[in-house]
Amino acid sequence: MERFSKPKSDPKIKTVILTLFLVFISPLCSIYVWKGLASTSPESPPQSGFSSTLPSRYFPDLFAGVKKEKVHGTIHGNRIRGIEYVPKTPTPDLGIVYLRGGFEPISLKEDYKDVKYLASIGFRVFVLSYEGEFQGLRGISLLQDTKDAADAATWMRAFRFVKEVGLIGVSRGGFAAYHAFAQYQGHFSKLACLVAPTDLKLFREGDPEKKIPKTTIFPALMERMWPYFVFTGDEKTSSPIYYAEKMRNKPLLLIYGSQDTIVPKEHGEIMRDAIRSPNVTYILLDDDHGLAREEVTQKLLRRFF
Repeated sequence: MERFSKPKSDPKIKTVILTLFLVFISPLCSIYVWKGLASTSPESPPQSGFSSTLPSRYFPDLFAGVKKEKVHGTIHGNRIRGIEYVPKTPTPDLGIVYLRGGFEPISLKEDYKDVKYLASIGFRVFVLSYEGEFQGLRGISLLQDTKDAADAATWMRAFRFVKEVGLIGVSRGGFAAYHAFAQYQGHFSKLACLVAPTDLKLFREGDPEKKIPKTTIFPALMERMWPYFVFTGDEKTSSPIYYAEKMRNKPLLLIYGSQDTIVPKEHGEIMRDAIRSPNVTYILLDDDHGLAREEVTQKLLRRFF
């Protein structure tokens, strides 16, 4: 295990800020929902139906060679949409599907620092827009998110001509990424999960005997989020750790923070131990739940992909 450190910050203040953000932003206006469930078999040829992108917006800063485009398309009868970060000279070897954290709708106004960095070094990155996200917590589904992630990988191969597709998930997006990686193994070549819960019972209750804390998310918010996480109706079979054996054969990077009170570091440790494979790299940073924004994290992702 590798360990990196940075100056300590007050985790309680950041926890309150993040939780308040989720409480007030996630239940925003209901606009429309795209629906469509269909097979995502890698053997069947993709259906054409990709729509043209909207005008691009270039970054005026260090990443001036990177543009981002709002895209939407259809693959296997299923609609997918999101924002694509496009480098000046994309590599044909690997594209990346990115599952972000939180429950708020995606926006062109928001920049993901780790995504911008990966695009600046040559990777196309597709930040997936979750179906039903404009309805807040009521509109989204874990099963739909995992299927959309798999379809996004097929779409990148079909319309962006990349040879392989990697998957990145952060926080709640990391929870979905674990499941997508386990269920749709033929779609992704490698997975990086950052600060994602792996055991739902541990996430909600902690383990006093082992001195593992529970999440500090407000109970009222946790109740609203819970149906998304417990998608099978059972905490055990909804937990990513239940599917650890399916993740042993491909490269997997786990990054967690020692100061994280939202998803304690033990979630990464138990997943590493459950997978028990030389393909797994577990890294503990001296950081909190926002570690995806840090330069050290971005460099670790670059080295991994």
